[in-house]
Amino acid sequence: MSAEAVWWCRVVWCGVVAVTDEPAIPVQLCCISITLIQFEGNSREAVTDHFNRNNNRLSHRARNLREQASTDSAPSGRMRGRPTKPVGPSRSAVSCNNAQVEISKLAESPAFVAVDLGTEIPATGAVRNARKILQDGAKTMARTITYGFACFEQQRGGLSAGISAEGPERIDAVAAFAAETTASVAAGTWSIDPAKGVSHEDLSVLASVDTRSSLHRTEVGGHRADDLMAARSVAQVVELTLAGDLDGRTVAAEIFDDASVLGVHEMCARGARVVSLSSEIGTVSLAGGVDPDALVEAWRTDGHECLKTLDLGEPTARNKVLGAKVDALCIGSKVGVLAHQGMPYMKAGTIVANGPVPITTKAFIMARDAGIVVAPDFVSNAGRLLSWHSDADDVESLASLNDAAIAAVWDEIKDHEEGPLMGACHRSEAFLKTWVEELPFGRPLA
Repeated sequence: MSAEAVWWCRVVWCGVVAVTDEPAIPVQLCCISITLIQFEGNSREAVTDHFNRNNNRLSHRARNLREQASTDSAPSGRMRGRPTKPVGPSRSAVSCNNAQVEISKLAESPAFVAVDLGTEIPATGAVRNARKILQDGAKTMARTITYGFACFEQQRGGLSAGISAEGPERIDAVAAFAAETTASVAAGTWSIDPAKGVSHEDLSVLASVDTRSSLHRTEVGGHRADDLMAARSVAQVVELTLAGDLDGRTVAAEIFDDASVLGVHEMCARGARVVSLSSEIGTVSLAGGVDPDALVEAWRTDGHECLKTLDLGEPTARNKVLGAKVDALCIGSKVGVLAHQGMPYMKAGTIVANGPVPITTKAFIMARDAGIVVAPDFVSNAGRLLSWHSDADDVESLASLNDAAIAAVWDEIKDHEEGPLMGACHRSEAFLKTWVEELPFGRPLA
């Protein structure tokens, strides 16, 4: 080796999503490659030429990996601890982690607004308040609303906002949020409704400038129309998953807001027997089924404590509801409430969401492999979404229009080879492709 020889050190970091026989589970593979390269003489041209050739080769390899990941068939082989049954295209169950969900942080309030598909597209959603609202959950909520609009062929994006404040600061934080978002709501760019921790009175200033019809805010029997429509669509999808008949069927349900309680009432009205209920204080089991009228009244006065008010027995652990032996399980108290750890205890034949994105990617795969029907949350919760921008003249016609739209979508997705949830995702994406420049990567799974 010449005395003039030079050693060059090249460090390369590479992160890829592995393509395996279980394409629904993205596996992050990261590696660091350290290369020692010897050159004769201190030749800047030789070094540059070598690195250019290697960069081209690495780019070509990365391109091949991306192309392989986008194909509908996965290579053979298995991963330790993963199910061996193929579950469809490599994109099938990839959860939402897309940069297209933009976060707008507010200046005057400890709050943010997560907007899917970019800020130039009108977006609709809700705002939550708690001590700490996480942006990741908000992004997933925004994405499922986008998929819901697309599934019913509406050109809108999803939105989810959060206000992180409690105690004495909460009132000022919520007021500041409403003041700072008023201009966007008045312009029709954003449409924001209240969700957990936020009352309708808190957002009265936004309601006064909302460009939408006020039909979804109409009260019927002391309940808002959008809550009634949400309850109705959950009950309808439970019924559809059980061959169109709820008479005598057993249901377990989480209750966490007005719509979820009204959903229990609606399922009972259609003949179901709700034999297990869960709220923040725990789970109760009722062999004879709950009295739906008493439940609605107790919830109105006592909230989550209603399970004690009704004297339904001592509540057990909150997650016990997930193991109830029933025909259908309705869950949705939080994003990802059903994770893979809970699947071994699952006895329900059908999982229907009564809140946004209640199931994780891995739990969904395990449920599907076990033959459990998982309904898409953006279809079972579509009653509220469809009420937000409806042309209906009254609540009765709104209910009829929603029923027909949901039934038509279910008829298309119910027998999809990857299950109704993936069938609904494909339907949404087919519509999105007709009007957005780039299909958002990441489906509404926790």
